[in-house]
Amino acid sequence: MSSSSDPMTERLLCCVCMDILNDPVSTPCGHNFCKTCLNLCWDNSQDCRCPNCNETFKQRPDLKINTTLRDVVDEHKKKCHEEQAEVVCDILDVTLDPHTANPYLILSDDEKQRFDTCVNVLGKEGFSSGRFYYEVQVKGKTKWDLGVVRESVDRKGEITLTPDDGFWTVILRNKNEYDALADPSVSLSLSVKPQKVGVFVDYEEGLVSFYDVDNRSHIYSYTDQSFTEKLYPYFGPCLNDEGKNSEPLIITPVVMSSSSDPMTERLLCCVCMDILNDPVSTPCGHNFCKTCLNLCWDNSQDCRCPNCNETFKQRPDLKINTTLRDVVDY
Repeated sequence: MSSSSDPMTERLLCCVCMDILNDPVSTPCGHNFCKTCLNLCWDNSQDCRCPNCNETFKQRPDLKINTTLRDVVDEHKKKCHEEQAEVVCDILDVTLDPHTANPYLILSDDEKQRFDTCVNVLGKEGFSSGRFYYEVQVKGKTKWDLGVVRESVDRKGEITLTPDDGFWTVILRNKNEYDALADPSVSLSLSVKPQKVGVFVDYEEGLVSFYDVDNRSHIYSYTDQSFTEKLYPYFGPCLNDEGKNSEPLIITPVVMSSSSDPMTERLLCCVCMDILNDPVSTPCGHNFCKTCLNLCWDNSQDCRCPNCNETFKQRPDLKINTTLRDVVDY
């Protein structure tokens, strides 16, 4: 049993073993347990009930690790041991690398804020671990490419922007045709034309996600990717098109919604990029504001996780995750 009696530890206890959650999993009713504890309960019972509220599930839920709770527990353990907390996501102050720029591409004097005309350029700094995020203003453009690339991509001749070739991108063509250049490519139906796009990368998780910053909505995610070398921010302003696409891409400062301490970062909803409000958990183990997730699903033909794109055959009945709610309230 956990010996600490501080309020945060109490909120993170498994009610089966009365110790801090280990590999936390969530039940459809919104309660949380150690994965081993819950499996032992169900293995030794004729039916699958929640050990907290006794709700019975007709089918045994497929237990996935609740990623937010796992990160919260890990962060709390670090604080308890007075270890230096590691920021979950580096906000990139992107500087463009003129050595990678196409000869016809114009960079601003500070090599940072803006460039226009055509083709592509990379950020100077690459990353081979951790998480990072940057934002780009795309207002007024009819074409653009954004994303990340691996260090060894072919930079000569015609380029194919697919993950197999080292590119993880979303593109705009013809003013309102958005595509994720997976293999095969995925046509994206966006209800609002993004004015500013956020790009988030989790190197270890193999995740590249794109967001409409102003609308606080998810655009697309590449999931389960295998990164083995440095990744660099990638920018393609495309051809000027006789002035029709003359607006520049502008790398903008990231404005954090609230405190940037590590615990707060772990409690952000990846749809609205704000701290979780009425947190709910998907069967795949990810967490969102209840309103954000309902809006995503109301505006989509199917029910997908905005984080990992897993599709659910039936729309899950969203119950408030009680542990996450208590952690946020604390």
